[in-house]
Amino acid sequence: MRVGFVIHTIGLMGGTERTCCAVMNGLADYADITLIEVLSEGPPAYFLDERIERDILSAKHVSLLMVCS
Repeated sequence: MRVGFVIHTIGLMGGTERTCCAVMNGLADYADITLIEVLSEGPPAYFLDERIERDILSAKHVSLLMVCS
């Protein structure tokens, strides 16, 4: 199974970023996880499992999100 998370940026030190990292790390044992960032500002502020792929939001993702909504 493949799961994608869209977040503004994972580099900030807030509760959303901490929670998102914890959830993705927990799911990494069971699924292929992709983190899609709207704006990438460097490395994650919290530990992120090396199996989690990172990508920047692009036209490809926007069209995919529009089809799914």
